Amino acid sequence: MKISVALASYNGEKYIIEQLESIRKQSIPVDEVIINDDCSTDQTVSLTKDFISKYDLVNWKVFINKLNLGFSKNFHEAVKQTTGDLIFLADQDDIWFLNKVETIQKNFIINKELKAVATGQIFVDTIGRVIGKPKNVNNNKNSKLSYLPFEFFIGSSTIPGCTLCFTKEVKIFLNKFGAPDLSKSFGHDWYYCVLGAVLGRFGLIDDILIKRRIHENNASKVSIRKTTVLSVNAERRKSYLTEILLAHQFLLENNNFISQLNDKEIVKVKQMLSFFKKRLHFLNSRNLFVWICLGFSYFKYYQCSKSFKGAIQLYLADFFYTYNINWNT
Repeated sequence: MKISVALASYNGEKYIIEQLESIRKQSIPVDEVIINDDCSTDQTVSLTKDFISKYDLVNWKVFINKLNLGFSKNFHEAVKQTTGDLIFLADQDDIWFLNKVETIQKNFIINKELKAVATGQIFVDTIGRVIGKPKNVNNNKNSKLSYLPFEFFIGSSTIPGCTLCFTKEVKIFLNKFGAPDLSKSFGHDWYYCVLGAVLGRFGLIDDILIKRRIHENNASKVSIRKTTVLSVNAERRKSYLTEILLAHQFLLENNNFISQLNDKEIVKVKQMLSFFKKRLHFLNSRNLFVWICLGFSYFKYYQCSKSFKGAIQLYLADFFYTYNINWNT
């Protein structure tokens, strides 16, 4: 089973070497590392190339985009370059536990139906000190491995891409049929999760296998650092919802994807698509009656937030964004 790592880099000179070291020192060696750089303006590329040369890592390769693509498309480019049976995603600023690859590979060997998995994580600060409690993804007390169905990912995903690993079948589907643009909303994470759940099974491994670093320049951790209730303005919110709407529409318009779903799953995607249209209508019309009617779609808010508290917060946030109400946390 050939193992590839897809790492997307951009101006990561401060932390990337520590991440590369954690990949190099895995308890079982990876067969290939693809570093796709998104036109960094610092020393990220030179530091990475020096690291590869220092340890004579012949199957570690650096590619540089001709234009800045943004973090989601940059990850897609990195994944496209891989040749492995298993593909691990890696952020440039995190740190892997040294048994990460071995633990995940064992699960794929034992569970042939798996097409993608995620693991637990722990947050650390700029110098590696632990922040808060470990975050597990598996709430099944009777097993180290649990599963998420496709329906879980309709509307949103709570699975961070930095913990993901998936099979080459996911990459082949991505290369052949493309991916929706999610640079303003979910990011690349969501679509990989969706494909894993549809093409086979999506698993959650109950092990903390990554130190996820929080700092001022993270591309994907803004919500953790925000200091106001609303992190963006109404126009950004509209762009966010529009992109999610188009992503679900992308699923319905792809015959090769639809053929993998049953009738119930297709109906649920269509219902979520209608829900996002209603939310956008409220943001554009500023009609209070439309917002009140959205309250009857509470369980759609729940599906998007994955919690009762989150559903209420999401519903209220639509109101606050529409009328530009904000305050410091």
